[in-house]
This record gives sequence, structure tokens and C-alpha cells, in this order.
Amino acid sequence: MLEFWDRSTEQRLLRALDACCALLGDTQESTARRAVFQRLLAVVFEAGAGTDDPMSELYAADTMLSEIPPGTGLDDTQALAWLKQAQQRRLIAFLEETDSWGTGYSSEEIDEHPMWRIHQLGALPRRLRLLIANTGTNKIALARTVGVPAHQVGHWAAGRSRPGPAERDKLAAALGIHPGWLADKLDDQAPLDWYQFEDGCPCGASDGTFAREPLDGPCADIGAHAEWGLWCAGDTTGGSGCGQPYLIDGDLLYPAPTMQGGYGHRFTAVRDGVRGTSNCGPELTAPWPHSLWNNPAGPNQRGPLRLPDLLTQAEVPP
Repeated sequence: MLEFWDRSTEQRLLRALDACCALLGDTQESTARRAVFQRLLAVVFEAGAGTDDPMSELYAADTMLSEIPPGTGLDDTQALAWLKQAQQRRLIAFLEETDSWGTGYSSEEIDEHPMWRIHQLGALPRRLRLLIANTGTNKIALARTVGVPAHQVGHWAAGRSRPGPAERDKLAAALGIHPGWLADKLDDQAPLDWYQFEDGCPCGASDGTFAREPLDGPCADIGAHAEWGLWCAGDTTGGSGCGQPYLIDGDLLYPAPTMQGGYGHRFTAVRDGVRGTSNCGPELTAPWPHSLWNNPAGPNQRGPLRLPDLLTQAEVPP
């Protein structure tokens, strides 16, 4: 699978790594969080070193997760180091499973694979890359608008340097986003509250549009699992929600990504024995969590990007 690398694979890996870093920073143990993290780790494996069978990667992720002590909070640097080590171990296991050592890939090809460059990206360059990709912005045009040399945005997106305060404001204006997306206090850690919600869905739907149902049986047979799931009801219940699926643990909602192909039913809730056509949520090539990145047309919308409430609130004076 090392040869199957393209822009969509890079986007999947970026999203999965960013969410994994945020969830690894939490010190509160949760079965729902662990189940979502298991799926995200499987995406990390799929994106660079695993098989073309999503279930194989889900099992591999479950094995890797068993080694993480409950309630261990890691900062972004520690989380990236753990994820890279997990990826390397999965790659070695994959090569041994397929008997590819010496016949399929050289050590040079493995060491130079582009996935390792993605693994090195901190929180700011990860977010900047996702913002550029999902607003359809050209880096050269963006640099011209911000008033910096053509290569400068590339340096920021690669983590070689960071924009200054004035450049951040111009970047946000050029991308059509709230400056909070590029706040320097978020440079070194993906915020947990982008992947864990307490007060309902951030799309703004009321609690009445949520459909809370037991998880489909096949979801509970691999590793960590949550007893309950819900989605911000859309097509199946006539509600006005965004369709984001969640796993539930107490009062906490964890947005759950779907699986590819025939495994799209994983991590979805069923209502009256019927699954909705869209409540599995988007695959990670699309903006995710869906509830943050998508919203009906409104004054804060540009392209597929939604400005979450936590970034659109006016800053409180110190």
C-alpha cells in the first residue's frame, strides 16, 4: 500500500493525525473517545502502510491502543512521536505479513515516503494545510494577498517558520475565516474541544433534532466501543441537523468518522431498525468533523468551511 499515495490520502492522514493528537491530550478516559481514536488510528495505518482491508487496520489499531495507559495526557510533540512509532510498527508488521522485505520495498523508499513528512507537522501547519485545501486557496495567490514572498506560505505550511500577528490577521482575512483559527495559543496543540463536545452539536441544531439509538451490533465486536450513538438528525427524521454522527459517553459527544466501502455502517446509530443514508458521516477526505466544517449558507460561510462558535465569539478583554 506504500505506493497508493495521493492528495486525498494526504488529507485523510492530516485529519486523522490532528484529531489523534487532540484526543491523546485528554486525561479523561472514555470508551467513546477510545472507540473514535481506534478508528482514527486505523485511518493513519491505511494512509501509509497498511492493507486495503479497513477491518485489518481496525484490528491492528485495537492492538496498538491496548498499550496506552488509561487517562494519559500527551502534548502534541509526544502524541506525534507515539503516532509515528505506531505507524512504523504497523509498517513493519505489514511488510512481514506480505513478505515484502527485499522484494517489494527498499529501506530508502520507506524512509523517503511522504507520510513521514506529514507525521512531522505540528498543530499550526496541519491546520493551515487543511484550511488552504478546504477553501480552495492557491498558496502563491495567498502569499500575494498577505504581502509576503511566494514561498513564505509554503514555509508556514511545512512548519519551518510561523506567521507574525499582522500576517495571521491577513491570512485569516484572505482565507475568509475568523482569526481564532490561526490564534498563536493554538500553535502547539490541536484543541480537544474540536473533537469533543458537551453542549450538543456545534452546528447549532437543538437537542430535539438528535436521534439517540443503540449502536448497530457489528460495531461492538472490535476493541473499544460505546453502547450508544446518535446523529444530528437530518435526512432520516426530517430534522434540520447537519447529519454528524457521534459516539456518546455520559454528557460527552465524540464525532465519529465513517469507514470506507462496504464498512460504512460502522459507528452509526440505527433508528427503528433502519440506517439513514447519510448518518454515517463523511469519510476523512472530506472536511471533518462535519459539524465544524460545514453549515447551511450564512454570513460566516465561505466554501465548505464553517466557523465554529468557539472561534466566532468576540474576544474577552484581559
